[in-house]
Amino acid sequence: MNPVRLSMKPSLLLRPLSFSFSHTKKLLAAIDQSTTGSKFAVFDQEGKLVSQNLIPHRQITKQPNWLEHDPYEIIQNVKATIEDTLKDLHSKVF
Repeated sequence: MNPVRLSMKPSLLLRPLSFSFSHTKKLLAAIDQSTTGSKFAVFDQEGKLVSQNLIPHRQITKQPNWLEHDPYEIIQNVKATIEDTLKDLHSKVF
């Protein structure tokens, strides 16, 4: 089995995200990368879920009992789920 090599520069795939919030609450954020999709969740100081988003990715089966994923799709989904969750968080008053 050959390792996957990303030919695109990482800086082109993961650009900095810029959001500013006026509240002073501390938040904790986490990426959950699973077999079926990418999830980004934000929690408050008490551990309560404040916002989350999930983007599923394709399940590629080229042979029976084999499962593959497109690493470029996963990277883009992670970025998109972070952006979508932060936009949702920005619109909430908590």
